[in-house]
Amino acid sequence: MTAISMKDLRKSYGSLEVIHGIDIEVQSGEFIALVGPSGCGKSTLLRMISGLEPISAGQMSFDDQRVNELSPAQRQIAMVFQSYALYPHMSVRKNLSFGLENLRMDKAEINRRVDAAAKLLAIDGYLDRRPKALSGGQRQRVAIGRAIVRQPRVFLFDEPLSNLDAKLRVQTRSEITKLHKQLKTTMIYVTHDQVEAMTMAQKIVVLNKGKVEQIGRPLDLFERPANLFVAGFIGSPRMNIYPGKVVSTDGDGVMLDSPHLGRFIVPGIGVDVQVGNDVAIGLRPSHLKLGPVTPGTGGGTMTVEQVESMGHETFVYGRTSQSDELTIVHVPGHFEAETGSSLTFTFDPVFAHLFSSADGRSLKGARI
Repeated sequence: MTAISMKDLRKSYGSLEVIHGIDIEVQSGEFIALVGPSGCGKSTLLRMISGLEPISAGQMSFDDQRVNELSPAQRQIAMVFQSYALYPHMSVRKNLSFGLENLRMDKAEINRRVDAAAKLLAIDGYLDRRPKALSGGQRQRVAIGRAIVRQPRVFLFDEPLSNLDAKLRVQTRSEITKLHKQLKTTMIYVTHDQVEAMTMAQKIVVLNKGKVEQIGRPLDLFERPANLFVAGFIGSPRMNIYPGKVVSTDGDGVMLDSPHLGRFIVPGIGVDVQVGNDVAIGLRPSHLKLGPVTPGTGGGTMTVEQVESMGHETFVYGRTSQSDELTIVHVPGHFEAETGSSLTFTFDPVFAHLFSSADGRSLKGARI
């Protein structure tokens, strides 16, 4: 197991800097996910960790050993890519053993590693097949097995499930999670799919424009986003965001007024909240309920634009008056509503997230 330390990491292409002073600490044996929108720098950062991309400035260490100048082989990492990159003319066994044979490893040790990896990934019955005779999920397991047999210090995954269908993605992410628990090897996983990150990783790093927005456990990011970017990125569907203004403050909390949500008091506000401040109010779709507004709650009225029912749950999309953004309400079970109809929704203010309209930073985390 290997701990990884990244201090003030920077990457530039000429005068263009794309990674801006990143600091991340990965504990030995930890599974972390790098997430963010396209172009945020997550794949570039992964390539810097692997040694495939030179580091322009800063320091990267594996177990207190500086690795900036070391090659991927010297760093003892193994990467699994979106593309399986299997040799089509070779059997599964040959695909797994080929890299070790190039290292002139003892044949008995090669067979031992190949057989162990194949059994671990449940592909031991396919060792004599060629890749064209395998399903997509089986091919991805062969690609993972090729990394396992090298017994690396660190596993790096670059969107490995993107080519799989929905069912296989669920199955394979479960297999990778199980694999981590068995091998206990440090893993860094790049994905644009936050569901993968939330369900697989022990810690998530949210990147945006080459900078770290927040690092934390999946539920910490969901329940206590550090800023508006994280609040809008983590969670599916996204968090609802509304404008508001601070009307008054006292020991019980802060009274807000919103053209879309009415007037209500939010308890447990942090520092720097003053009367007259403009704020952004965030509410998860699961914290909105259809029904009348009652004393002590906030709420509003929306015109229905779309209803997505999946049987066990329904998402209702609508707009409040003069709103540019859709309001999303999560309804357990099946629910039907006509497009153009009017629905009233309400919420408990204790679940409201507040953000500064000036810089987007969080003013309060939800009490869960």
